[in-house]
Formats: sequence, structure tokens, C-alpha cells
Amino acid sequence: MSTELRMFSAEQVRDVARQLVAAEPLLHSLPAERLAERCGWRVCDAETYDFMIQADLGLGVAECLLYISRADAGGVDSISAALCDNARRPIPPEAAAVIRDTFAIASRVLIELFGPPAGREPGALPELRWRRPAATLVLTQSTTTTRLAVYNTVDYDDKLEKAANEHE
Repeated sequence: MSTELRMFSAEQVRDVARQLVAAEPLLHSLPAERLAERCGWRVCDAETYDFMIQADLGLGVAECLLYISRADAGGVDSISAALCDNARRPIPPEAAAVIRDTFAIASRVLIELFGPPAGREPGALPELRWRRPAATLVLTQSTTTTRLAVYNTVDYDDKLEKAANEHE
């Protein structure tokens, strides 16, 4: 079994970022399935989870790793796209390198598109955030993949702080 991960090119990252930003005005107004349809994303699984659907961007990498989270009041809470395939545990060094490289490429592309990030979380699992007019764009590196997400709030930092306080 191959452990080789595929990752998006800089141009594909740019395309994903543009698609997520284009979906921004729809976050509050459409349910997850309709938003996916409107954006031209194929729904892979709408039945498995009550809180989200899985969709595919159609770029041939990280298939069905687009997660559209349903908001409690209708609409969409967030859209999160993997920018490389998910690594399986235990994570081999080659896969960890692909995840880091994907984050580095995506960081450069997003800074070119949107300027310097409004927020940064350095460390082994870094995060960059850009405030948008009605949303927050967030790039994260986890142990298994790199993801780009758009959240339907400009108060993303407040959301993080509230979640941290709830777990104390």
C-alpha cells in the first residue's frame, strides 16, 4: 500500500481559495446541500452526519474532503477543504513533509491573494487567519492534512477564545 500523499499545486490552491471566497455570501442564506449545488461541488455524503455534508471540489486530489458544516439556525457554519490527501496514522516522515509543504505553498498563495494574515498561530500545528467582510478565512496544518476553511463569522478569534474557556 502506498503512503504517498497528493497535494494541490499553487494554482489549485488559488482556485480553492477563490471558490471559498465566492461561497462567502451564501453561508448565511443557503442550506449545505444547496450551497454545494450552487458552487458546483458534488455532494459525496449528505446522510452520514447530521452536522455536515462531504463534497468534492472536482480537482482530483483530496476527493470528498470538502466539509460543509450546517449551522444551527440554517445556512452554513463553515466550509473546510483539504489541500492534500489525508495521511493515515502512524504518519510517515514523507507524509509529514507533504503536509508541511502544502501549508507553505498555500501560505504564499493566500498572502499573494489577500495580503498579510490578520492572525497567526505559530508552532508545530500552525494557523493563519484572514478577516473577510462577512467571514474569516483560515489556513491550518494538522498532523494529518492541511486545510483551508471559511467560517461564517468575522469573530473567529472570539469563537476560539470562547471554545478554549468552555474546556477549562
